[in-house]
Amino acid sequence: MIDINKAELSAKEQNVVGILNELIDNDNLSPAAIGQATNLSPATVSRVLGQLQEKNLVKNIGKEVTTKGRKPNLFSFHNNYGLLLHYYITNHKVTGYLLNLGGEVIDRCEVSYELPGTLENLLDIISKINKKLRKNKELKTARVLAAGFAVPGVVDGTTRKVYKIPDVLSLNETNFYDYAEKLLGVPIIVNNASWMAALGEKDVNYSFVENLVYLNITNNIGIGVGIIIGNNLVKGCNNFAGEVGQFYYDTSCSMEDYLQGKGQLEHEASLKRLFERVESRLNEGNAQILAHILKERNTSCVSLELIEEAVQQGDLDVREEFEHTLKAWSIIIININLLVNPDFIILGGGISDKNIYSYKLLCEKLSGLGIFSPKIRLSVLGDDAQLIGGSDVLRQYVFNNIILAETKNVN
Repeated sequence: MIDINKAELSAKEQNVVGILNELIDNDNLSPAAIGQATNLSPATVSRVLGQLQEKNLVKNIGKEVTTKGRKPNLFSFHNNYGLLLHYYITNHKVTGYLLNLGGEVIDRCEVSYELPGTLENLLDIISKINKKLRKNKELKTARVLAAGFAVPGVVDGTTRKVYKIPDVLSLNETNFYDYAEKLLGVPIIVNNASWMAALGEKDVNYSFVENLVYLNITNNIGIGVGIIIGNNLVKGCNNFAGEVGQFYYDTSCSMEDYLQGKGQLEHEASLKRLFERVESRLNEGNAQILAHILKERNTSCVSLELIEEAVQQGDLDVREEFEHTLKAWSIIIININLLVNPDFIILGGGISDKNIYSYKLLCEKLSGLGIFSPKIRLSVLGDDAQLIGGSDVLRQYVFNNIILAETKNVN
């Protein structure tokens, strides 16, 4: 909905926004219901509804079905007044979504790429996805109001740069904002993917808590955290909040090694590092139980699910490597809990509610320490977490800027 508190509006403009907000939040409202909710007269409601219809911001959806008496017209916000684009960039693919203003996904498109991808390569993929999502004749001419991006690394809205990215280096230290905005020709909102996932998880599953942390365990190098305190996303004064990859102390590493990522949690906690260590065991002729499982499944690709299965069947080599990763996850969780002490810590990214066994082992490791009891939960949304969070942020931007500007012409 439009945030009236963030705009300088006349009394008449506030009336228009009040009516529009009721329709954004609720479908199928009669003029009487709108008047009751906004304390506006029937004449004012009728006049504003007519003007909003002329601007195509509101649509008349027909008569209310009643058994007796008058059958008033019902109105709704026109969710197809404009469209939104949302992109999710990872180290091996770009996923694009086309949405309406209600947050409904109209279409989805995914394009893979090989590392190291260049910035030009990524921008070309972004353009291709835009065209594929709008290949339909009706969508091709529809108005796109804004585009959002969920990316790894630090996102600085002031300098309009993206940096400190360990796994999509082509975006590192670039003016990605400006390039994408010029390419798509609409306002661009860029946010850290873990931030958006935290918002999405809270919105869908944890609206009842004020403090939540989303730990994004990636399949590649990189660990991200989205922090919500007092129902507000914490970005920090320099947008560093959530960069937990350096939470590690290794006396064998120099400061230069530490800053370059050797031995730090950015590497040690990632699933890629776990897979590399397990594959090394396999190449040495060890991890025989896992080797048998891979042969049975006719695959050479190690996954967290297969690692869990091998550990449960007694593969001590895989168990040893997995314990190393569990220790790294535990270190992150301990630090988060001591620094932030949130209501819940959500594990997401490459780990989800499918990985109950990993969750069980992690909880056992933490509970055995006897120092605290963090409330850990597994994400149930997967990639939808960042989509929901990113969509909400993008919609709010459009409502507070583009839609609000349109309403100012209504008298």
